[in-house]
Amino acid sequence: MAATADNGEKMILLISSDGERFELSESAASQSKTLSHIIEDDCTDNGVPLPNVTTVVLAKVVEYFKKHAAVTPKPATEAVAAGNAKREEELKSFDAEFIGVDRTMLFELILAANFLNAQDLLDLTCQHAADLIKDMSVEEVREVFNITNDFTPEEEAEVPDNGEKMILLISSDGERFELSESAASQSKTLSHIIEDDCTDNGVPLPNVTAVVLVEVVEYFKKHAAVTPKPATEAVAADNAKRLEELKSFDAKFVGVDRTMLFELILAANFLNAQDLLDLTCQHAADLIKDMSVEEVREVFNITNDFTPEEEAEVRKENAWAFDN
Repeated sequence: MAATADNGEKMILLISSDGERFELSESAASQSKTLSHIIEDDCTDNGVPLPNVTTVVLAKVVEYFKKHAAVTPKPATEAVAAGNAKREEELKSFDAEFIGVDRTMLFELILAANFLNAQDLLDLTCQHAADLIKDMSVEEVREVFNITNDFTPEEEAEVPDNGEKMILLISSDGERFELSESAASQSKTLSHIIEDDCTDNGVPLPNVTAVVLVEVVEYFKKHAAVTPKPATEAVAADNAKRLEELKSFDAKFVGVDRTMLFELILAANFLNAQDLLDLTCQHAADLIKDMSVEEVREVFNITNDFTPEEEAEVRKENAWAFDN
């Protein structure tokens, strides 16, 4: 039978992987969803074995559960509201000291919190791990957490430092351009190819020359890097700046000669890259809005396949369109 504490709380026994036993109140243990379900199912009489948690780690976990059960602010009422701020500060101080452990123990605590489905403990330890590794290289992170690199050299070469998978785009004249999958996904054509896992040998683009593709890749990279992130309190202030940066980039991007502009329109259409197509088509529209039909044909090298008689008929039927 499970024991009962002096204050009337029912206690359970947690048994580490190496056989050590730790007593904990049911209310404290319920910070773990795994333990909570075991308690609800009334399966604690003979103790709860935790085969994935060693004694030294379980001692820390039990300490965390006990402190949070004792200090967590109670529901606000007039009688206890004044003490809640003090309780929160006490927990913050405890948590800061609790995670001041070596990296091996931190990793073990993360694994234990995950196994126990203890969300608050998992959040605390994962956040501290993220703070520790944010400026580390991939190799340093592997070494710190003893993570085996199971990539082949070829596979690793496809993954940039930020962990994004890369693909190769091959122009009609054989030039190769590397681009992250997230950036390439601005093109629906490329996105479908990525989803179908058909990028291993590169993606040939027979309708796009190297001089045009280098511009398209530049556009995709910039928009992938600068496009405003989903608005949250933390990033909202930065979004206006990002939008201004994109506007400035786009204005310079379309400042090309008319031949290149037309090629970019064709490439955007072939790639089904809607934002790029909208940008280039809008700029083309702005350029030709005051031109005559003959000037538009000349600028975009459009052959007039009307006979003189057919053109005269069109002009007669649509005289309003040719009025100056």
